[in-house]
Amino acid sequence: MSKHTPQTQPSIPSSCTHPAIGLVGLITFLLTCVFLRKSLSFFSAHSLGLLLASYALPVIALEAIVLKNYRRISTGLDFSRMRPANISRVAIKLTGLGGTLCLAGLAYWLFPEYQNLFYVRYFLFLELIAPYFLILVIPYFYFVDRFMASPEDDYYQAGLFFIGAWKSVNRKLLWQFFLGWTVKAFFLPLMYSYFLQEAVNFQNTNFHQAFLGFQSFYNLCFHGVFFLDVMIVTVGYFLTMKLFDSHIRSAEPTVSGWIVALMCYQPFWGMMSDSFLKYNPDHISWGGWLGSSFWYPVWGVAILVSEGIFLYASVIFGIRFSNLTHRGIISNGPYAWTKHPAYVAKLVSFALISVPWISESGWRGGLRQCLLLALLAVLYYGRAKTEERHLSRDPVYVQYALAMNKKSVFAPLGALWPALQYKPPVSQSS
Repeated sequence: MSKHTPQTQPSIPSSCTHPAIGLVGLITFLLTCVFLRKSLSFFSAHSLGLLLASYALPVIALEAIVLKNYRRISTGLDFSRMRPANISRVAIKLTGLGGTLCLAGLAYWLFPEYQNLFYVRYFLFLELIAPYFLILVIPYFYFVDRFMASPEDDYYQAGLFFIGAWKSVNRKLLWQFFLGWTVKAFFLPLMYSYFLQEAVNFQNTNFHQAFLGFQSFYNLCFHGVFFLDVMIVTVGYFLTMKLFDSHIRSAEPTVSGWIVALMCYQPFWGMMSDSFLKYNPDHISWGGWLGSSFWYPVWGVAILVSEGIFLYASVIFGIRFSNLTHRGIISNGPYAWTKHPAYVAKLVSFALISVPWISESGWRGGLRQCLLLALLAVLYYGRAKTEERHLSRDPVYVQYALAMNKKSVFAPLGALWPALQYKPPVSQSS
């Protein structure tokens, strides 16, 4: 190659879904909320199931029709050939699923956290969907098994474990299986319970009053973002299925990755924030700081923009959102602007909301609070780096991250501070 030949710029790989699909699901969800808020109680499990379905079903249908995601190699399914029925293998897989659900139920019964009234409605929801689950799970496993390229999958390994055939178990697959289900078992009750709270708040909102002033409008939008986000997240944890290409390809394998992620969620965040990372002033808010000045609505809009970017970073996942797992690489929407847009937007909104530099104890108190917020940023940096380490096992992510070194809005900062640039693992860079 001539030394004058220009270097090719790294290209961003295709994303596993399309932004418009998640947005369509979001619109159908909002329309359903508006039409049903006067006729149904959002406190009931039936209503919440209907609301979740109003988002999930359009996304599932559009991905199947437009993207034909069920044909992807990543599903592990090959519809060009159908295997002979193997009832014993399907039975072993169902045993693996049943045993895993029993372990999850044991954990919910054992740990005092789940005796909290906060989770009662989650367990009522599980009781509601259990009959439908039992009706669908057997034909689903039977159907998928007949088209799997490698039918002795993680469910099969779990089944072997529960029937005592331990010498035949693929331990790596089994360990990943249990890690993935631990993610689901931990986050599902938390996110569903948040979703319930926000759904009830939405139903009780006085929308006429919400548009009478900026503060009420800000409160509506701020809580609305959280409502939509926890809905998308809840759907994501429920729908981990190969047929939709939304299954868990791998779970975070390292202790450090789990620690930095779980520290950001209850009940662990409550312990951390109260004792070590309380960066927000007790008596001063951004609204109290700015009062009725011109900057009050400007500041509020800046918060809502950052929160909107955070929500968009969840919408783009469709039905795939999940912490601590790899369920397909997202490279469009806000992820075409930068890696980890949700974390960037979160930290910006944290700073704008808490105004940590304002303190009743003067500049020393402000400096202390800013340093605590900086420590929180370090925590999110740790989440970003451990996620990158995990996802870098996928060559598609390596291609995406290398492209972001050049195409990200923060690329100039990475050029000045090389430590911020992505560096692929040695095995991927050779």
